[in-house]
Amino acid sequence: MSGSALKATQADGYYIPPSYIESGDYKKKSLSQHAGSKGSNQFQLNGVVRFEMPFKCVCTTCGAVVGKGTRFNARKVAAGSFYTSKLYTFAMKCYTCKSEMVLRNNPEKADYDFLKGIRRKVETWDTSEAGSRGVFDMNVKGELKATSSDAMGKLERDKAIRDRQAKANKRVGELISLQDRDYRPDYDNNSALRSVFRRDRKEKA
Repeated sequence: MSGSALKATQADGYYIPPSYIESGDYKKKSLSQHAGSKGSNQFQLNGVVRFEMPFKCVCTTCGAVVGKGTRFNARKVAAGSFYTSKLYTFAMKCYTCKSEMVLRNNPEKADYDFLKGIRRKVETWDTSEAGSRGVFDMNVKGELKATSSDAMGKLERDKAIRDRQAKANKRVGELISLQDRDYRPDYDNNSALRSVFRRDRKEKA
């Protein structure tokens, strides 16, 4: 027996005689245990997958809200392709009314199309209904623009800008002090650390 064959035998932990390989008996024991069936999981057997709802949706039949992340046993069916990306429809039943809800992936828009029995829940926020004076939007320069144009709105905007600038200046000063304290004297810190190590080695010796 060659050296490589001997190593392979030791790796397997048992010896297989050449007569066993030549007889073809090993093929009978190497057949898949699922031979003759459609597969070994629910998708291969019944076309069912575990589908997790990617958005907060509403059942159009009963009005029940389906939260994002809710999982369903969905029937997955091929529905064509977009270039090299496969299209699939996912059909599932509402937990409340048991009506069918169907979605299809949309690789062109990196989204999902709601085909039947379901729609996306769109939630908006109205500043006037909430009693707010306006929405403040921060641009790249750190300035604030308010939707209201009255005198009080201008004063609030100017005060917010001054407060933010003072807070930012204070934080920058703290970071500079921290850097000067811990990182600038790197030679002195390294020398002190090495002296501690030398002292420890002498004590252990």
